[in-house]
Amino acid sequence: MSTYFSRLGISSCEIGGLVAESLLHDLRVNNFTFTNFPEVITEWDENNFFIKLRAHDYTTESEPFTYEEIKALLKTFSAKKPFDKSFFNKIQNLVVQLESLIGKSRDNI
Repeated sequence: MSTYFSRLGISSCEIGGLVAESLLHDLRVNNFTFTNFPEVITEWDENNFFIKLRAHDYTTESEPFTYEEIKALLKTFSAKKPFDKSFFNKIQNLVVQLESLIGKSRDNI
């Protein structure tokens, strides 16, 4: 279920879409070493959003983003402008972390 942040004028679903755009780009360019598509988890506190990825019962550490940062990124996302490379790199690092977690579990089988 999506959460709407009225003060910011954005929803958790939009944040998920923003992350998914970066994930799709990474998938096209680099592929993933795990099967399927990772779940995007969006959490928050009074100042920040925290993005995590989950697949195959493994979850990454969270990557923090300020409210203002996410709001600006969503403005670009909604305008269908090219994605922010710094944001992409942070999401790509989460993918690498997830690949490592899943890879380590396969090594133990």
